Amino acid sequence: MTNEDGKAAGAFFAKVQPDFIFTNGDDIAAGVLEYYIQHGLQPPAMMGQENQTTGRLMGISTIDHHLASVGQAALALATGEKVGTIEITSQFIARG
Repeated sequence: MTNEDGKAAGAFFAKVQPDFIFTNGDDIAAGVLEYYIQHGLQPPAMMGQENQTTGRLMGISTIDHHLASVGQAALALATGEKVGTIEITSQFIARG
């Protein structure tokens, strides 16, 4: 869930040498990348999620699920303001 978790994951992945790492958040991907850089290793291709600031600053590709819109839609459905299905499209953002 955190950058520190990403660093721990980086230590694991450095041993198994994957071709690609897909994390559940940009903060975690940034931690993985930071581990590789700090240890002088070539990082594999990677992608995070949620278009977090760390991903933008470090040039990590991401999938933005537009969580603010998801939350607004959930509240509208829960309060009865809206009924049915609300579609919110995720967006792939290529960086690096």
